[in-house]
Amino acid sequence: MTDKMLPQLPQLEMVPENTPEATITSTIRKVSSDTITEEDESHEDISDVSLVKEVAANTIKDMSLIPTETIPYAESAWQEFHVQDAKVNRQTLSKNLQTAIDQIKSHLISISISNTRYNCLMSLLESIAETNKSLQSHHQHAVDQHHALFQKETQLVNASNFVLEQNDVLINKCRMLLSDTTNSCHELQIACGQALAHAKESSIAQQDNRIPKPDDSGKELETLMAFNKDVKIVIDNVMSINELLANHKCNVDVQVTDLKAEIITFASKRSSGTLRKMLCFR
Repeated sequence: MTDKMLPQLPQLEMVPENTPEATITSTIRKVSSDTITEEDESHEDISDVSLVKEVAANTIKDMSLIPTETIPYAESAWQEFHVQDAKVNRQTLSKNLQTAIDQIKSHLISISISNTRYNCLMSLLESIAETNKSLQSHHQHAVDQHHALFQKETQLVNASNFVLEQNDVLINKCRMLLSDTTNSCHELQIACGQALAHAKESSIAQQDNRIPKPDDSGKELETLMAFNKDVKIVIDNVMSINELLANHKCNVDVQVTDLKAEIITFASKRSSGTLRKMLCFR
């Protein structure tokens, strides 16, 4: 037989797809795929958190890089001295203002006493003029002067009251400062002297040192300077009124002296001892 049967080669054994091995392989592949997906998502979450932390860290780093404004230590020491010096001036000005206000009261009392004598003499002159026609014109002139001085006094009193009322808050603040025993002028002067000594030492020993600039640097000094400036203005106004009141009292006293001399002269001619003994002549 020419055609011989070829020997049958062994066939590779095929594993069915639904065999346990195939199932395991498929399962492993599926699990591996899910795990990779979960890991990817986890990596994304971690990346987001890391990004936030990195941004925050960079922000803090950038903020830390912002230079803090500083001033020389000596400048701070001198500023403290100026604050203490302004407090001493505030106390001194408060005392000066109170003294000026007390002078107004003193002037008004003195003017009132002079006016009592003035009115007494005017009444006496009026009585004399009724019986002596030669004195009537002189009496009328005296009345006009008396009326003019009375109007002037009224204006001055109104002006002083206006100044005191308009500055009532400031005046009360000064009185509170003077009544505060914890901040006496003597203690403030001691503190000012110590601040001055410290500032001088700092200018030499710590001239290269710097410290952070306080947020309210200079504000306290500005407030004190503004307050002292306002008090000075009030003191000037009160002193001006005091000067006018002093001049007014002087004018009243001149009129009192002149009237007294004229009435005494008239009484001497009339030989009237009663007139010379009257209380308003003493």
